[in-house]
Amino acid sequence: MRYLTWFPVENQLPEIRSKSDYSRDGAAYQGSPRKHPYDPNRILLLSGVIEGDEQICYDFALEDIMHVEDMENLVSFEGESLRVMKLWVRKGSAAFSLTPFEVE
Repeated sequence: MRYLTWFPVENQLPEIRSKSDYSRDGAAYQGSPRKHPYDPNRILLLSGVIEGDEQICYDFALEDIMHVEDMENLVSFEGESLRVMKLWVRKGSAAFSLTPFEVE
C-alpha cells in the first residue's frame, strides 16, 4: 500500500486543454492520481481521500482521459499536502473500481 501513497503521476497525464463541455462525452472522477504499479498506459485515482468519504480506487486507461482539472490540494495539520484532480473520462470506456472492505 505504500506504493499508492508516495508516487505522483503528473507527467503521465494529458496536458490540460481549453475548457469545453466534457459532460456530454465524459464522466468526471475526483481524487488523487497515482502511477499504476505495473502498466504505464494506465493510471490509478484514489477517491474519498477526505475522512468520512467512501474510499474507492479507480483504474483508468490513459487514452480514455479526455481532460484534467487541478482542484484545491488537501493539507493535513502536519503540513503534508495531497494533490487532488478531476479527471474527465470518456463514457463507454472500460475501467475498474476497487473498494476496500473488512473481512469478517
